[in-house]
Amino acid sequence: MLEKEKASEFAKLPWHDSKLLELRVFRDNIPDQENLECSIEFTKSHNSWRRAVVLFRNCTIAKIDLDLDGKKVCADSIFYATCEIESALKKSLEAGQLKNERNPLSDYYHFRILLVHPGGELNIFAKDFEIAWAD
Repeated sequence: MLEKEKASEFAKLPWHDSKLLELRVFRDNIPDQENLECSIEFTKSHNSWRRAVVLFRNCTIAKIDLDLDGKKVCADSIFYATCEIESALKKSLEAGQLKNERNPLSDYYHFRILLVHPGGELNIFAKDFEIAWAD
C-alpha cells in the first residue's frame, strides 16, 4: 500500500505547465548512492509560481532525452509526470540491458517527467523521492 501512496503523492503534484529549470546528479554522504535533483517552478495559480526541489534518492538508471532548444521554445514547460511501480520501460530494461540480473528494478519506482513537445523527457528509476518547497 505504501508504494501506491508514494506514486499517488508524486502524481498529485501540479506538474502540468510547471517549469523544469535545473538538473543535478550527485552523491551525498551515503557511499555509492546516486541522487538526481530537479529544480521546478510549480504553478500555484494564474501567473503565480512556487519553486521547489524534487530529489530522487538512490537512483540506478536515468534516461534523459532533452531537446534544449525545444525546451527553451516551450518555456521549459512540463506536460505531465507519473510515478509507476511497474512500467513498459522497466520491463524492457529488465529484459534487455539488465537481463543478466535477477529482478534488478524490483525496489525502484519509475518516475517519468514529460516536457511539452519537443522538449523531451526524463525517465528516472529511484527508490524514493522527496520535495522541498522554497519559501
